[in-house]
Amino acid sequence: VTAISQDKLEVFFYPASGGSEKYNYLIYVGDRPTPYAVPSEVLAPDYRGLLKFTATGLETAKTYIVKVEALDQQTGGKDTNSVLR
Repeated sequence: VTAISQDKLEVFFYPASGGSEKYNYLIYVGDRPTPYAVPSEVLAPDYRGLLKFTATGLETAKTYIVKVEALDQQTGGKDTNSVLR
């Protein structure tokens, strides 16, 4: 997780593997009541093979815990990915 401005952060994580190869990534940021839901089709791996998501609208000088889950679009199976720091 990298802070890129006072109200934004970038989350880097490995793509899910197996299953249908099509996922919805559920990205939980802090105490936000609902996760960001991002389909795998809109994320492209960087040169390290990591996916990147930018969360916006955050408060200055607040600590955020981030969790990423991959939800298989066909089977509904869920897996939690480790977020890189």
